[in-house]
Amino acid sequence: MEPILSKQEIADLLQSLQKDGAVLSRQKSTGPHGITSEHPEINLFDLPARVQEKIEIPNFNLIIDQFQSLFSRSLAQHLQRTVTIDGIDFQSMSFRDYLSLEDRYRPTAVLSLNPLNNGCLLTYDSDLWFLLLETLLGGLSPTGITAPDRSPTKLEMNLLGSSMELACQALDRAFLPILQINSRLIESISDPRLLSFTSPESIVAIHRFEVKINGASGILELVFPLETLMPCREPLQKLTRLDNLSDKNWPDIIGDNLESMLITVMAQSCSVDLSIRQLMDLKVGDVIPINREPESSVDILVEGVAKFSGSPGQLNHKRNVRITKVYQ
Repeated sequence: MEPILSKQEIADLLQSLQKDGAVLSRQKSTGPHGITSEHPEINLFDLPARVQEKIEIPNFNLIIDQFQSLFSRSLAQHLQRTVTIDGIDFQSMSFRDYLSLEDRYRPTAVLSLNPLNNGCLLTYDSDLWFLLLETLLGGLSPTGITAPDRSPTKLEMNLLGSSMELACQALDRAFLPILQINSRLIESISDPRLLSFTSPESIVAIHRFEVKINGASGILELVFPLETLMPCREPLQKLTRLDNLSDKNWPDIIGDNLESMLITVMAQSCSVDLSIRQLMDLKVGDVIPINREPESSVDILVEGVAKFSGSPGQLNHKRNVRITKVYQ
């Protein structure tokens, strides 16, 4: 069977099309039969790397915000120090790439999130795990603490376990709006490269937080495999929909949210009236007279309004106030 067009006829046709402007002018190479090639030369080593797409889990940031608020409060009570936790970053990558990150001295807790599969990871960077230990063991001041260039010992890992358990409780309460989970600390290891948590190719979502304790700080991470979060997509989508609230009226909804709001409670032993001149003349060593007995009761103010009266005391080397009267 003869070809419909000969090679020479194909070459002549392409040349005529190019003259008519039907084929864009490019840098051409000529083959053995005079046919021009319209395919540009490609260097495989110069191809741009594929941009990794971020995992989009709608409304999951609401769960994360609730976790950092709950965990900061429980950690502050546990350490008896001022603790703030702020979200600083979100990334998604393969689990293999995550394990290759530079900081290898990251104590890592494997948490189950029943009934969700796969669970999640909780990690402390080098600065945070040493800061937590120094604070827990009564260090004078966390400012200026330098983390050692080593993994935590087994004893140190056991001490860190108490804060990891608090993170489990915070996760349970954070997930309550969409699902009742029962998180549990399965194991904790000092080197995350030893983990066989999920397959190396699995995509994980990494939420990073900065934990500040009395001026010093470190990095906390929550690592969720995509398989863990996928069952949460539908309840998360319904989380902010009004029809999901149809079984409650607005007063009930507002009341439920008001109960979880934070307010300032202050124990005030006295107040003194001073003129502006007296205030400006104050200097180190001056004594301000107070017309109050040392053992007298103190007023407990809620958002600046006196609501209770109490007697000052001490418990576990910490000062406290015992409520003795409720104002009407």
